[in-house]
Amino acid sequence: MGLFEFLHKQGWSFVIRMKKDIWCQMANGRRFQIGEIPLRPGTINFEDGVCLVGLPHLRLSLNCGWSSLDPKDEPWYLLTPFRAGKDNLERYSRRFWIEEMFRDFKEQGFRLEKTHLERDKRVEILLLCVCIAYTWALFLGVQLEAEGKRGVIDRANRPQLSLFQFAIRYLKRLLARRELFPEKVRFVNASI
Repeated sequence: MGLFEFLHKQGWSFVIRMKKDIWCQMANGRRFQIGEIPLRPGTINFEDGVCLVGLPHLRLSLNCGWSSLDPKDEPWYLLTPFRAGKDNLERYSRRFWIEEMFRDFKEQGFRLEKTHLERDKRVEILLLCVCIAYTWALFLGVQLEAEGKRGVIDRANRPQLSLFQFAIRYLKRLLARRELFPEKVRFVNASI
């Protein structure tokens, strides 16, 4: 509850995933646990004017969705000050892109956490180099995917790797096989 009060006082917008046992209250006074919202795979449900029990002054929207793409997926119960709607589910889904980038920058990619750099200037230079390399790898991943090469490294029908990981593993494969880097993907158009 303290988090919601803090965010509200700051005037910040947010989309927060809640556990299904959290108690809320509708505008008509009816109390319910979020998990009571009727939901099954492939469905969505929205409700405006909801508040957390204990925070009646903070009106939020409850946005619920359950993907049917993967049997392991679980329902999302999202609270936000934004008006209820599908946009909130899309906003929340963007966080996975950011998590992929952090994973690529850290243990699954550049391993920035192992540098132990402390001087600001050196950290700045390293981050600039990493950002350039990361952007290039993303461009390469997009280009390779457009050429239909995803299946060489990853499952083409349901990819598991980020574009960065796909591109890096593709490059490692070329190096291990002592193959030349394809001419048309050596560098992205210099006019960009």
